[in-house]
Amino acid sequence: MSAAARVWRDHNSHAAVEYERGTRLVRYLSFTPSGLRKFEDGIEKFERRFCRPLVREPRALALSLIRATKGAYIPGDGVIEILWEIYMQAASEGKGVEAMNGAELVAVYNDLAAAAGRGPVKAFKSKAEAVKRIGALRAAAAQPTDEQAANRARAAEDAARRLASLKKEDDGAAPAKKGPPKAAPAKKAAKAPAKKAARPARAHQNGKANGDAKPGRGPGIGAFCLGLIAKGRSNEEVLTAVREKFPDARTSAASVSWYRNKAAETGK
Repeated sequence: MSAAARVWRDHNSHAAVEYERGTRLVRYLSFTPSGLRKFEDGIEKFERRFCRPLVREPRALALSLIRATKGAYIPGDGVIEILWEIYMQAASEGKGVEAMNGAELVAVYNDLAAAAGRGPVKAFKSKAEAVKRIGALRAAAAQPTDEQAANRARAAEDAARRLASLKKEDDGAAPAKKGPPKAAPAKKAAKAPAKKAARPARAHQNGKANGDAKPGRGPGIGAFCLGLIAKGRSNEEVLTAVREKFPDARTSAASVSWYRNKAAETGK
């Protein structure tokens, strides 16, 4: 951990508590919608974002954050431990608890007890007792309250439900992807009898049934559509007539609309 924690702010007034800086990385705490969390960035990236220093005394800063973060604490994240280290380093001036005298230990205990919602003490029987009592406060600070444990359990349940819902949606979408290829053979089977049944009538229209050596061709689909359009038939009526006369045709409603536009352009 760095000699002293430093506080920075970005252009959107988001704060970062830098607690460790290496040769390449900066480790810091910053607030998120779910509480104070740990982050790690390269030095250049961090300094580009958090470029405005804030003057905050590390000891008071750590105490205020311990008090505020306890309500949003997520066990295992390590935020409380880091804030504790920031406070202890500032309170003991980097020397450690063992190097503090009795009055200093009482002041440290009372600071941390107030942050934890406990009452103060006036003195300790011995330095060993003070160190032990401060250690007990630290251990208690790292434990979630009943409310925090319940909140974490609810958050885990919500995450599990969301995951199950997403999995269910994925499983339900898979058969839909396979649907169209399976439907294709059914369409072909439905059209096949129509083709065979239509061929004799089509041959008869073209003169093959009369034994013509050079059978004549009947009007094409386009001419047939234009003729019906000229007679004032609607698009639906034209499409129905085409499907009856030309069962093999792939003419669609869009095709009929195209013929109608063509007729309007040519004045037919």
